[in-house]
Amino acid sequence: MKILHLSYSSCNGAGNAARRLHESLKRADCCHSKFVYFQPYRNSHAQIGWLEKKINGLANILIQNIAKSESLNIVPTSLLRYINRSDADIVHLHWIQGEMISINQIAKITKPIVWTFHDMWPVCGSEHYTHERDYIDGYENDKADLTGRGSVHWIRRWTWNRKRKAFSAMHFKVLTPGTWMTSCAKESHLFKHMDCETLFNPLDTSIFYPHDNVVACKQKYKIPLDKKIILFGACKPTETRKGWDLLLKALALLNGREDICLVIFGDDREEQVASMQTLWLGRIQEEQEMAEIYSCADVMCVPSRMETFGQTASEPQACGTPVVAFNATGLKDVVEHKVTGYLATPFDTDDFARGIEWVLDADADLLTARARERAIKLFDQAVIADQAMSIYERILNEGASSIAENVSLGQA
Repeated sequence: MKILHLSYSSCNGAGNAARRLHESLKRADCCHSKFVYFQPYRNSHAQIGWLEKKINGLANILIQNIAKSESLNIVPTSLLRYINRSDADIVHLHWIQGEMISINQIAKITKPIVWTFHDMWPVCGSEHYTHERDYIDGYENDKADLTGRGSVHWIRRWTWNRKRKAFSAMHFKVLTPGTWMTSCAKESHLFKHMDCETLFNPLDTSIFYPHDNVVACKQKYKIPLDKKIILFGACKPTETRKGWDLLLKALALLNGREDICLVIFGDDREEQVASMQTLWLGRIQEEQEMAEIYSCADVMCVPSRMETFGQTASEPQACGTPVVAFNATGLKDVVEHKVTGYLATPFDTDDFARGIEWVLDADADLLTARARERAIKLFDQAVIADQAMSIYERILNEGASSIAENVSLGQA
């Protein structure tokens, strides 16, 4: 069996998830898996020409200036020709926004399709996440108020309608990395006729594991030895989805504890947070280094308002570090309340602070063992590869049965 994985990038959240699934299948040696990523202006494996990459990159810049970090997918690319000419038995789409392939071209793929929804874009218009319920009925309730909602709303509805026309006659397998996103897909007008299923994002638990020599790891990254370590992955202060503002409010409630140090990775700012000792580690590129940092922490904070899954919650648990998050969206699958961490009431910062204190004051060895055990059980590469292969085999068997049925009807 030959699987072709297609993703905009090979890094960051969705890119990492796509690449890790590909690596999981290769390690299991259960199929021939190929991974193609697209990102213009990068040393990608886009399977398109140099000039087309440059034109696509310029189109991205122009569209982003118009649509403000939303995806229209209106630019056709030669990637469609590459897909249809390939020898793949199944095409597995991942995060394919950013003008990687147009919406109309998706409907022209001639191979069996599996599509993993790494954010809400497939079920929405041009937006990647939304708190609104517009995605269910395709903005049908707002026709009379179009001018009042502004040009962005018009673009979203226009993009949604293009999806409706392209996907209405299609039938493919929809996967999502969490039960919340699966329910969003099943509720949506665009995909309620599709077969939707949950497949968690895999982890290499031989990379993400609890490091025994925590003192040496802390010394390597200049993390205090005499403090309890709260860890957070930085985001843009303006990106409210990741909950930076909520974390600040929660940490402000812990100012009385002098035994705490906040460690932040992903940004190299130098500012004190919530009047507590703060260490900024900058961007961490290597997964092995990230695992060492997770192992140094007593608790990982993931205060996101919305996540389809949350790899910054699964990764630390594989390293034995409990996680505090809100009991909402995809994080409900990743963290087990008071077993591998704490799920606070959405979006109660007082309860989030209580969760941090609960973890810091709990039996650390017990939480570490439970977090590691659950991560291996649910997210390990071998587990997810086996589940993915079962899905692929069902798709091919159903296709073969359909062909046989059509032949039988023709002969009758």
